[in-house]
Amino acid sequence: MAPLVMQAAAPPQNQASSIVRLIAEGWTQLAAGDAGEAAARGERALRLDPVNHHAIDLVLAAYATNRQDTRALDAYERWLSGSVDEDTSLLRSVATAYLNAFAANADPRLSLPALAALAASGDTAALAELRKRAAAGTAPPEIDAELAQHGDADALQRLQSEVTSGNRADKTASINALKSVGGRETHGIIAQALHDPTPPSRIAAATALADLGATDQLPTLHDALSDPDPRVRGMVQIALARLRDPQAGTSVQELLSSPVGEIRLVAVKTMAQEAPQGPWTATAEALLQDDDALVRIDAARLLLEHDVPSAGAARETLRAALADPTPGVRSRAAEAVRMLVTSGERMEPKILRSLLRDRLLEVRLEAARALMRSGTPR
Repeated sequence: MAPLVMQAAAPPQNQASSIVRLIAEGWTQLAAGDAGEAAARGERALRLDPVNHHAIDLVLAAYATNRQDTRALDAYERWLSGSVDEDTSLLRSVATAYLNAFAANADPRLSLPALAALAASGDTAALAELRKRAAAGTAPPEIDAELAQHGDADALQRLQSEVTSGNRADKTASINALKSVGGRETHGIIAQALHDPTPPSRIAAATALADLGATDQLPTLHDALSDPDPRVRGMVQIALARLRDPQAGTSVQELLSSPVGEIRLVAVKTMAQEAPQGPWTATAEALLQDDDALVRIDAARLLLEHDVPSAGAARETLRAALADPTPGVRSRAAEAVRMLVTSGERMEPKILRSLLRDRLLEVRLEAARALMRSGTPR
């Protein structure tokens, strides 16, 4: 205790000078590549002034460089206990520590999304690594979609080639990735997959065209009504109904009365696209009580995306899913949170911080990705 007493009794100007010196030395050490020493000096500065913003900024930058994710979160929360107010820029540094750690993971299901999130934040090294892996054929279609959105023509060409290859592989992931790139020019490419030899690919193509509002592909969808697979014909009918085509053989209103929650959710999403504040909300609210947890999560996300009056109930549904004991449910809920934040929904940082401590790596990854895009809570 003696050294602490001596420090506390030191003249304020001497203490302030010590803090400035420690922080300056820390940044010098970090620039020289010694993140460990930089963190140590930043932590010493924080012991002198626990709410010093410059000190915590240094500490988090050092921990991010060293991929020390938990230490970064611990340091931030110690700082927050004295500062009270959340700081989104510091939270992004915490998220960077997590993403750097995930990017070094041997499992590409963790490393590739982390690299994509880092690339989206302006990390040129992460973007270069993504391009390298994608060009080598070691990345999933979602990564080519991310690169295509960065203007990578080669990535876009790879996606288009995968969708139209004609082999018997399930192309659902490639179709969905190309759909996420968007643009009218993708409609015709995706429509070609309606003739794919694999039924799941044809189903994915019909769904994607409806999601994109591709009314320019109605003739191709009409031809697909004669598909030999009844599952494909059913999805084509749903796609045509969503596109409000009179030849669909069914309507969105009829889909709303389906006994299957997933089908009702599809109808609700279509109505929400057409009239964001329309009567669809009542059906969506009812889906918050569906037996299928994944339907409940998607209904909650839809309501929150449109900021409807019942958003409070949707938030409670999502919070419950984030605490669900079933790993798949928690992962899907965390993904929904990340996508909501990406689309502009503001999420309480406290919730995102708690997810960084989840047992599931996938949940922690989604929380870190969300924090990179998060703003101030409502």
